Amino acid sequence: MATKKNTSKGRKPAKPESPATLIWDRSVELSARESLIQFFEILTFAGAYGTPQYSELEAPARTKFEQLVEYGLLFEYIERAKQDLLRAGVKVPDAWLGELCAGSIKPGKGLDEEDRQRIIAIARQVWVTMYRHDAGQEEIASCVVKNKSKRPAYARDHLWLTWHKDGANRGEIRDRWRAMSPADRQPYTPADAMIGKGKAGWQIVDKALRRAKAEAET
Repeated sequence: MATKKNTSKGRKPAKPESPATLIWDRSVELSARESLIQFFEILTFAGAYGTPQYSELEAPARTKFEQLVEYGLLFEYIERAKQDLLRAGVKVPDAWLGELCAGSIKPGKGLDEEDRQRIIAIARQVWVTMYRHDAGQEEIASCVVKNKSKRPAYARDHLWLTWHKDGANRGEIRDRWRAMSPADRQPYTPADAMIGKGKAGWQIVDKALRRAKAEAET
């Protein structure tokens, strides 16, 4: 019996009609916090692309980001993410809405260092704004007043627990805390308690989460 020739071998996959299904689901209207998360993540991938740090990001999301780059859809996706922010009522600085040079990212070629640092700086601003939009922010911040007799890091640890319940893992909590300014960290600790990057910071977050969980259960 003759076998059918495999004509799909080596064939480039069809270009998707829209980037809608590549990374985030646009089938529902995003809240302010969701739109900030979306914008932060796409900027993080754009800033890391072409650097050693890019390999540390989640593999499935890297594949989807690379599809945006390969099919020339990254610029369109970022513009749509900006529109989602405005639609959700987020007060957006002009710097976020300007040209972010994402169109210069090509397969295997990231941004030049100046543009990379600008996108990273904006991503950090987005992260701080996202933190301020957290549903539990006011409740956790009140720990500073209500729990003065408790240990110094009580408010910080319970803030981290809120982030963890919202889906952030220990590494993400570490990086999110490090991205905050000293003024933003100060309400949660008596002094500006910056934590280390890498494993050292991860271990501090892990210990803090275990403490906060135990206190929440008592």
